[in-house]
Amino acid sequence: MVLIKKDSKRKAKIYNSISDNQLELLNFNGILKLIKIIINHLNQPQNLTTIRDIYYQDVEIFNKNQQECKKLLVELFEESFGWSLTDDLNIHPTQKGLFFSNILVNKYEVSLIPINFIEYFKDIKLERNTIKVIILEKDAVFQSFCQYLMNQKHQLNNHQFKYIIITAKGFADNLTIKFLTFLNLEFQPTTIYGFFDSDIYGIMIYSQYKEKCGDNIEFNGIFLMDIAPKNWLNISDRDFGIMSTMSNKDVSTTTHREITRGMYFHKKVEMNVISDKSLTTDTNYNQYIFKKVFQ
Repeated sequence: MVLIKKDSKRKAKIYNSISDNQLELLNFNGILKLIKIIINHLNQPQNLTTIRDIYYQDVEIFNKNQQECKKLLVELFEESFGWSLTDDLNIHPTQKGLFFSNILVNKYEVSLIPINFIEYFKDIKLERNTIKVIILEKDAVFQSFCQYLMNQKHQLNNHQFKYIIITAKGFADNLTIKFLTFLNLEFQPTTIYGFFDSDIYGIMIYSQYKEKCGDNIEFNGIFLMDIAPKNWLNISDRDFGIMSTMSNKDVSTTTHREITRGMYFHKKVEMNVISDKSLTTDTNYNQYIFKKVFQ
C-alpha cells in the first residue's frame, strides 16, 4: 500500500503487510481498519462522526493514541486522496468548545457545542441585535459564571436579556470558530464580549478570535489596572520577548495598552486565580463580567 502525499516533496510512504517493521505493520492494520470504518460510516443515514468516535472503535489498533488515528486519517484521505475530512467525509474534530444559554426554553445547562449547530438552532427566532454573545478564555471562569447566571436567572428574564456564553478552553478549535461565525451572521450581535487573561497568551487567544470572527469582538477585560497590585503575577523573560514582538504588530488599541502595561510593570493577571477581594471595583470576577455585559 502506497500513500502519496499531495503537493509534497517528501517520499511517498509505503506500508507492506509482509514488513518486518512492527510500526509499519501497525500502521498498515490501522489503515485497513480506517477504510472499513469509513465505508460503514458513509453507509449510515446520519453519517456524522468525530475523530474521537472513530478512535474508540478500536483503540488498540491505533496504539492507544488518538493523535495516531488522526494522523492516519489525514495521510490516507486528505494527503493521498485529496478529500476533506469535514466537507467530504463528514468527520469532525473532537468537540472541545462549551456553551451555555438562555435562548432555549427550560434548558439551562452547559453543553458541548453541537457539530450540527445549524440544525440545533434552526427553530430559534430572535430579533437581530438582541442576543449577547460572551467568550470566556478559561473553563474554570466559564463554569463559575454560568452558575452565577443561574442565580441571576429571574433578574435577567425580567429584563428579557438573551445570551450565549462560549469557551474553547484556551485557543479556539475550528468548530468553535465556525459556531461563532454562525452566531455572528445569524443573530448579528452588536458586540461579542471577550474576557481573557491580561497576559500575552490571553491576548494571543483574543487575537485569534478577532482574526477569524471579525472586528466586533472586543477585549473587555480583565485589565491589569482592574486588579490590586498585590495580586499581580510576574512574567517570564520568554513572555516579555513575545510581548515585545507582538507590540509591534497590528493589534487593537486595548490589547496594545495591556501589552505595554505588562511590559512596563513586568506583571500579568490571570482571571481564574484572583481572589474575591482582588478587584478594585467589584467583589469578584463574576460580578465584573456581569456588570460589563448586562449593566
